[in-house]
Amino acid sequence: MSKLRIAVVGCGRVAQGHVRAWTRFPREVEIVALVDRVREKAETTRETFKLHDARALTDYRELLDDDTVEAIDLCTYSDLHDDLIAACLEAGKHIMTEKPVGYSLENCRKMRWYARQYPQLKVGVAYSLRYYPVNMKVKKLLAEGAVGQVLLVDVTHVHPHDLKGHTRHWVEAHARTGIERATDSGGRYIASSEMNHVTHPYDLTRYILDDEPYDVFAVRHRGAAYAMIRFVHGAFARVNPGPASTRGIPHVTPLFVQGTEGTLYTSWDHFNRPKNPVLKGYLVRDGKRSVITAEGHTGHADVQRTRNFIDAVRKDAPLICDMTDAVATSELLHAVWESAAHEIRVPIHRQTQTG
Repeated sequence: MSKLRIAVVGCGRVAQGHVRAWTRFPREVEIVALVDRVREKAETTRETFKLHDARALTDYRELLDDDTVEAIDLCTYSDLHDDLIAACLEAGKHIMTEKPVGYSLENCRKMRWYARQYPQLKVGVAYSLRYYPVNMKVKKLLAEGAVGQVLLVDVTHVHPHDLKGHTRHWVEAHARTGIERATDSGGRYIASSEMNHVTHPYDLTRYILDDEPYDVFAVRHRGAAYAMIRFVHGAFARVNPGPASTRGIPHVTPLFVQGTEGTLYTSWDHFNRPKNPVLKGYLVRDGKRSVITAEGHTGHADVQRTRNFIDAVRKDAPLICDMTDAVATSELLHAVWESAAHEIRVPIHRQTQTG
């Protein structure tokens, strides 16, 4: 079987992880082009990873009519994703893209429409927490009824920040700056990503429950958004994505799932393995605790994501996160933003019809 010929669009910090992951599969993948509006970034990435045969380009449109490019990896600014996805699908390319997909509800509708129009093309989305093997194992255990009917889910995701000068109460900050100031470099807003720089815990909550939320109540406080979410099949979730002190533990992504028959939770083993911490899971039933382990816990799960995408394109394996699934997370995030902005309960709005 021939190699999957990939072009990477956007050669900033995030792209370095993507490129590194592609190079882990030299027998199955070949990076044929690197694209960035700043040519030096593409050239530097090419030199860093010794991709001497890859072209360095400044315009992704050169790839669209290139039959030698089979798939495109989008690592661009978030506000560009929907237009780039549309262009690549129209050109017949498979796509791996960084999150998010769909900023506004109208963009979500547009992306759902494109997914229906091009079902033969694979669009994988890099919601990294889904690709942690332990999280995949948690999802499988919940689906098998390991804790019975799920009643309560707590998801906490924090990153260390220097909090000096950033502890003003949110109400005061809101009155001074206005919520409309919270935009990305493209001037458009993806709910929650600029509130707390984290969209992942909301997506992880949807993923492990394999269920859809129907309403949300969220508040913002000191640079974070905290949400309570009700799901269609009865589960209640509390999502706590916020900043942590640089003196604390970084990248904490614990889950706590309480069911009618038991409890399942995860935590990082920072203290026993501080240089290489491991995310472990635990299942508690009838007073007994069993350990849930899986390989490849740390980092952004780039290798697992890349393996899944290759198998999806070559073997028609199911994507762990496809575009329609990622759009549903954007719709949840939109409700989180609206709820926090107005401090009211907000139903999840989905735009599925096209005019």
